[in-house]
Amino acid sequence: MKRRRIDEVDRISALPESLLHHILSFLSLEDRIRTSMLSKRWKQVWHTYPNLEFSYTIFNDVNCRRLMLKYLERTMRKRHIDMISTLKFALRVDMGFLYHPKFETYISRCLCYAVASNVKEIKLELLFYLKLYTLPPVVFSAKSLVALELQGCKLECFRSDVELSSLRKMSLSRVDVNDQVLENLIAGCPLIEHLNINACDGLKNLELSSPGKLQIFKVYNEGSELGRVYINGVNVHTADILMLPESCEINITSCKNLKCLNLFTLSITDEWLRNVLSELPRLEYLDITRCTKLRSINISSQCLKNLVIWICRLAKLKIDTPNLCIFKYKGNTISFASNVLALSETLLQLYCGDDDSGWFMKMIELIAKFSQFAQDLDLQVNPDEAVIIPGELRKTLQPPLTSGKHLKHKLCHSYLRFPLRELLDSLLWISPHPETLSIAYQYSCWNKFTLKLSYKAPLVYEGGIPRCCKSHPLLCWKRCIKKVEMEHTVMTLHGQIIDVKSYSIDSVKDGNMVEKLFRIFGHRR
Repeated sequence: MKRRRIDEVDRISALPESLLHHILSFLSLEDRIRTSMLSKRWKQVWHTYPNLEFSYTIFNDVNCRRLMLKYLERTMRKRHIDMISTLKFALRVDMGFLYHPKFETYISRCLCYAVASNVKEIKLELLFYLKLYTLPPVVFSAKSLVALELQGCKLECFRSDVELSSLRKMSLSRVDVNDQVLENLIAGCPLIEHLNINACDGLKNLELSSPGKLQIFKVYNEGSELGRVYINGVNVHTADILMLPESCEINITSCKNLKCLNLFTLSITDEWLRNVLSELPRLEYLDITRCTKLRSINISSQCLKNLVIWICRLAKLKIDTPNLCIFKYKGNTISFASNVLALSETLLQLYCGDDDSGWFMKMIELIAKFSQFAQDLDLQVNPDEAVIIPGELRKTLQPPLTSGKHLKHKLCHSYLRFPLRELLDSLLWISPHPETLSIAYQYSCWNKFTLKLSYKAPLVYEGGIPRCCKSHPLLCWKRCIKKVEMEHTVMTLHGQIIDVKSYSIDSVKDGNMVEKLFRIFGHRR
């Protein structure tokens, strides 16, 4: 019998070029290059592949660096000669190239070929420590360029006008650039929508006056000499301002349509925050993280829907935000006042400052503020044992979450310092009659207990003197529990489920169901 020819059984090579390009997108650069050796068909597929992404990992061998540089230049030149468009040109190399004298020449030629091939996106990550690469001027007249990401480069005075007429996104990270050069660069990008400035030496004043199309702005310049940030953009809807020098002046009040604001590790004051928020009527998302000079925050907004306050050393928080849906807070116990109507998601991560009863009372008082409008509460306390309310306080104080439906609790440490049954009892005092209760902790793997609870009616005392909780009218969970359906899920640290066990405990069938429930938790530490 005749042997079948290879081209008669190679059905993959017969696929459309666009589909073969899609297959290449799942391969590493090394494997893409290897495919070009399979056949003339695959060589052509690689030759026309629109995304050229070279990583320093293929340059680790000193002996192959020059060969790879020459290969890269040859590839780009041939694509230019054959008039093959390039959608993306990306290059990431380490400081090893510093010792190759022809590096800048090779890369500059490749960039020129990419621009001549109507490149849409250029991404350079040049991780040098002693020298910065200066881009050729042709890059700044690439009218086809839509995205430009630079790291480890130097931008000098432009000899000609910048004409990046199609550029929508620009990211400058660890780029040496001064105020005038950056101003000229942005002025030559009339359609820019997304601007990211990250640790750029040389900047002293970052001023963006009326950038008509700008929508997303991010600045991160820790350790720099940046003294002023001024943004005046009517279309800016997202601003991330992170880790600026303590003396830096920040002015974003002209961004009247701002909807999302992230403030991270800034030396802002209560007055500055109050004045800024009063000028942003359409703000919907506010994240304030590690702004440790803040002491008393007063937020008034009809549009705010999502509020995150993370590790800010606050003493007081007052929010007049009737449309708030999501609230997340991490820090010490604070004085809290609000007119929120209903929260769909609430996260409280509280730090215990001391071990006396005063801290427990502050925690209970704070949690109680969320009872009426937080039906779903995620509660975390550090250290873990601080969530175990002392017995004498339970006898004299009212439970804080009298109307909560869903309570979640995740332990902070990777080992248990107390029996789980004590945690269960304390959580069901904090929220006496939840519909669901979730407890998660890490012990070699993630363990999650999810309890669905139902109760006998009534849930309040009908005359008489209660024996266990004399100071409040609610029956404790032990007296009114009817049925518990529990699921114990064991997962890897990456969230893959290893095992699931289910339990069902009924007051009619199982008699003293509280003791049975405690026994299930009792042997788990």
